[in-house]
Amino acid sequence: MTAKLTRLAQTATESDCTAMLDELLNFGSEELSQAAQNDIISRVTGKAEKEMTDTKIKPKKKIKRKVITFLVAAAILLPTGAYAAGRLFHKDNVEVYLKGSERIEQNESAIKNYVMENEDFRITIDSQLSDGHNVMMIETYEGKTRYGRNYINDMADFGAKSEYADGTEIDLDYTWGIEPIDSIHMRRGGHAKSGDAKVKVYSCNGLNIQNDIKMTYYAFAGEEGRTKLDGFEFTTNFKPNVKSVELKSADGKKLVLSEFEIYSPNNEKIGDQLGDSIYSVSQNVSLIKTNGEKYHFSPENKTSALKDHIIFGEIIDPDDFKGVEINGVEYLK
Repeated sequence: MTAKLTRLAQTATESDCTAMLDELLNFGSEELSQAAQNDIISRVTGKAEKEMTDTKIKPKKKIKRKVITFLVAAAILLPTGAYAAGRLFHKDNVEVYLKGSERIEQNESAIKNYVMENEDFRITIDSQLSDGHNVMMIETYEGKTRYGRNYINDMADFGAKSEYADGTEIDLDYTWGIEPIDSIHMRRGGHAKSGDAKVKVYSCNGLNIQNDIKMTYYAFAGEEGRTKLDGFEFTTNFKPNVKSVELKSADGKKLVLSEFEIYSPNNEKIGDQLGDSIYSVSQNVSLIKTNGEKYHFSPENKTSALKDHIIFGEIIDPDDFKGVEINGVEYLK
């Protein structure tokens, strides 16, 4: 973009830019792909350039200049191939796993709406939440062609090679303490708005969460092993981006309550004592509101007890609670 256009964009206020950016990103209630974002920028800047170089602009057209300024400013801020602002593209997908996803939308630190695509596939990182102990990623896979749709129906998954910024490889499956703890796959035709959604929960144990990680996605190709998907790269880190509070029992045992889970900071088992039944968790785990009332998770929500943590089927605000109760034992702030 020319320096002239940049100066033009700078005359718009921050609120102008934010409002227009939100409108652009949520145009027609549909997600904007990388190509669509580039198209918007091209058309907006092209129109602005024409207005600026047209020596025959009539006085009444000057009113349009401010509107174009806002568009250009929004285009400058448009996160092409980066983290998009505004409401979640696939909110229905996220709601399958986390009720109350409005908190994600309001969380400026949370990663959301990261789109990677080619002619066959579109992968969207709908959200990534981290409390420093675990990282929850919700992804939506979409097939754009018959081949892409058939692949998703048959394979239902994509692989991801990961490495630190310095090129040191990390095996997400087996090493560095980042083994996926839980993976819940929802097939097409379920509650999702479109495509397939998947939740992946990674442990932060043994990982330097301050370091950036580049994840390169690939498709499985039968006997050929795997095929790298050009342009399907996601650079992120596992720094905490949600609220967390420490809790203690009467005998001094510690737990942490975050927006999406309860976990043991000492990696002690807390989920094993509950079994793997969602119903059992909903009956034996409750959050204690600030007024003392007990809040139980609905069995319909996908709350799960897993090793040293309990993943919620909804996102909560830890400030609304003074503690938790697990099998009759209270852990309070």
